[in-house]
Amino acid sequence: MRLLEQVHIPTPEKQLKKYPHQLSGGMLQRVLIAIALASEPQLLVADEPTSALDVTVQAGILDLLLELQEQRGIGILMITHDLGVARLISDRIHVMKDGSFVESGEVQQIVDHPATEYTRTLLSAVPVLGPWDETPAAPSAGHSATTNPALTQTGAKP
Repeated sequence: MRLLEQVHIPTPEKQLKKYPHQLSGGMLQRVLIAIALASEPQLLVADEPTSALDVTVQAGILDLLLELQEQRGIGILMITHDLGVARLISDRIHVMKDGSFVESGEVQQIVDHPATEYTRTLLSAVPVLGPWDETPAAPSAGHSATTNPALTQTGAKP
């Protein structure tokens, strides 16, 4: 129970009565982290810990890993194809291609000055938000700019 509480599983006694298919992806990931912590490791190997999770759940898992690292003083070896995630959680990045290291270095060095085309390609796959534009969009042809009364009643904006 203590380990499930440490990985922020709500009501762990209730969750223990469930089958794995009854848990969300984020909950399953937390259970796996708790299992890994049971042996009190010095190094936690996290192989794609955030793949197939939505962005909000991803952030929660990354926060949990950082929290556990700080509390327990363990090292984390993060294996991921997502350099956006790697640069948030890592001190160093080692880029592999076809089973061999093609580049290694401090996070800032790899992100700011990638040495290989492969690393540049991986970095270009990281989503980037564009500038925020608060200018209202012009109504498209065939659509009126009037407010829909059904939306106004619910407080929603068109």
